Amino acid sequence: MLPTDILFICVAWIVIPVFRFFLLCPEVIWCDVTSHSNNKGFHLLTFSCRTSIDRQVVFMWIWIPNQQRFSFRWVFQHAIKTLIPQKHRDRVKFLMKDGDNQQRNEVIGALLTVFPNAIEGTCGYHVVHSTWLKYVPGKTSLSTRNHNLYDSMKTKIQKWVYSWMKPGYVEDEEEYKISKFLLIQFISSSAVLHACEGKMYLVIDMLKWLRGYVLVWESLFLFYLRKNCRNFLTAHSSPHEVRNFFFAKCN
Repeated sequence: MLPTDILFICVAWIVIPVFRFFLLCPEVIWCDVTSHSNNKGFHLLTFSCRTSIDRQVVFMWIWIPNQQRFSFRWVFQHAIKTLIPQKHRDRVKFLMKDGDNQQRNEVIGALLTVFPNAIEGTCGYHVVHSTWLKYVPGKTSLSTRNHNLYDSMKTKIQKWVYSWMKPGYVEDEEEYKISKFLLIQFISSSAVLHACEGKMYLVIDMLKWLRGYVLVWESLFLFYLRKNCRNFLTAHSSPHEVRNFFFAKCN
């Protein structure tokens, strides 16, 4: 096989009859990436909108070779500019995405020129659950008898973070700082170390997860910052993830 036989860059397309739904309801765009749609390892990035009768419609599909920043740069700086005229992009008010840092870096740049009137949002499920699966070792590193205790501890930590995203828990900056301090103390406690069977590297990975992959999104998901923002009734980054939370960054 020649090297050119396996060369793949990016492919983007829209279907005109479906694109009409975006022209009718362009205010909110959902971005979602899946990597299990084929057996070649390519990633499918979809853009969807929601109609006035609450129907989610995918209007643009983009195959990208990976989820590195150069792929998202091509998407937001070239493909979208080519396929969606500026007059329609100016009508977009909110851009919903998952918790991928590489994607967010390009989205922030796109908000300046590609979608100048839009603000960014992110998916709480991706920020909390998906990053945990990716950056914190699972219970397979523990003995079977400790799996339930580990799962209970993981659920408690994740629910703690989710509580910052919902009304009735953390209502101002002082309460948030206290809650964040208590969560860090809990992760560092002997109870969590016991659930990890004394494996300190698991506790360290949890702290890295919290500080490096959750707290970096706090300007988007903290309820006390976004409680007066328009939310466009957006709950998640894709129509099949009904458990997700939505969070918009306040200006």
